[in-house]
Amino acid sequence: MSVLPDHASPSRLDSISDALVGQKLLLTGRMMSYDPTTAFVLLSDKDDALLIDVALCLDRAADIWVQDNFCSIQVIGHLEKASASDHKYWKVCNLSDYRYRL
Repeated sequence: MSVLPDHASPSRLDSISDALVGQKLLLTGRMMSYDPTTAFVLLSDKDDALLIDVALCLDRAADIWVQDNFCSIQVIGHLEKASASDHKYWKVCNLSDYRYRL
């Protein structure tokens, strides 16, 4: 039995689909904005964007890095299908059916 954590598959935002739901992914893009109310980061790459839930990994006392918009970031986490009640947050994204949780 391996003690190593699951690896993250490098992926592009334009390749996000139902086939990747539940998988651990490594995504790279530009942080377009951060919403402190929801703890969502908007990750963008060319014409595609995805909301990233950073609530579990962000120390609210040390959030200076999220004030630097348009910087390049890499995120590792699991892709989830967004529920119908979540769609009020997803309207700004091209990939509005998905949520990415770190």
